[in-house]
Amino acid sequence: MRTIHFIINKLSSQAAIIEETVLNEFDQALFNITFKLSEYKGHTVELTKASLQEGVDAIVACGGDGTINEVAQCLVPVSYTHLRAHETGRNL
Repeated sequence: MRTIHFIINKLSSQAAIIEETVLNEFDQALFNITFKLSEYKGHTVELTKASLQEGVDAIVACGGDGTINEVAQCLVPVSYTHLRAHETGRNL
């Protein structure tokens, strides 16, 4: 079973529907899904580091460029990270 942590900016306009959508799309028999809500600037970094300590298979950032940047800071060992968000067309 693969473990995936979704780190969600609770202020995101899509935050309310992300959990329901993910649970509908992922087979619960194959994936152990955890949702973590970031509540303040820098909290996403704390949540990401905790997920890495837990040895998860994947971390998914859900929010804007700030959320994605904070997650990436923990995953990519560079001082500046430039990421382009990808629109899935699924309102996630």
